[in-house]
Amino acid sequence: MKRLLVSESLCKSGMSIISAAWHFGIWDAPECGVDIVTERLSTQIGFEVSFIEENGGYTADELVNGDGTYDGWEFCLMATENCLSAIGVYDSKSESLDTARNMIRELPDDYIHYQNLRDYYTKVAAYASYFENISGSYNDSIEAITE
Repeated sequence: MKRLLVSESLCKSGMSIISAAWHFGIWDAPECGVDIVTERLSTQIGFEVSFIEENGGYTADELVNGDGTYDGWEFCLMATENCLSAIGVYDSKSESLDTARNMIRELPDDYIHYQNLRDYYTKVAAYASYFENISGSYNDSIEAITE
């Protein structure tokens, strides 16, 4: 059960960070301009600017379009996901889920909480899958967090 709680906590923390980046990318980043977006993204997601620059995958400047605009949402979301990957969030979550699944399998079928643990594992695993493969709108992201 502890591994399930660890995995759930990792997912919620990661989703909160991603949703902050998503919101910032949609509403504020395009207004900031490429010169300061990384600095403001840092405040939103809690990673140092230098860490984002080192692990974000690419810079906001690389997303500048021919007309001088850029896709702030794509930069913010992808940089955030890359930073989460760099600190091992995805691996930690996967390891926790694997350990939890193996522990549940070792329980006898007649264990009183067996079905409840399996159901809970299924929910956390589905949540983790969404966390790793973000799709849909910002509202979908918030809904997934609150569920």
